[in-house]
Amino acid sequence: MKRHGKEGETEMRRIAKMVLVLVLCGLCLSTFAFGAGHGKNGKMLIGYTGFAPTLIFSFNINKGGEDKCKELGYEYVSLMPAETKAELQVQALDNAIIKGLDGLVIMPIDARALGPSLDAAQAKGIPVIVDDATVNHPSVLAFIG
Repeated sequence: MKRHGKEGETEMRRIAKMVLVLVLCGLCLSTFAFGAGHGKNGKMLIGYTGFAPTLIFSFNINKGGEDKCKELGYEYVSLMPAETKAELQVQALDNAIIKGLDGLVIMPIDARALGPSLDAAQAKGIPVIVDDATVNHPSVLAFIG
């Protein structure tokens, strides 16, 4: 689905911002020398979750993040739920945090539901970037609006 005009431009700018912040997050992770990453062969492992992949915007951000991680030599994991339900997003986040990530980008379905997941990310030292909805939590490094 291709969008034209101002709506398509706005979506592309937003995707570009998200990818830029993902790159900056990666640079921060590399700079702070967390040691070996959680991905295969010690690569940095970045996770992303948004709305269901059937929503074109969320799909495009997921694809952009995956492409940029590949370009940078990072490993990427999509944590997007099959349906746009907060409880499915939280479950995917919690499972990924337990397994270990080096960075996390979240487009919250329900920001209020993320508190315990963000507490767990903070306890494990996982930096978080939030897209689309403001989340007030100390583990959040940046917001893309």
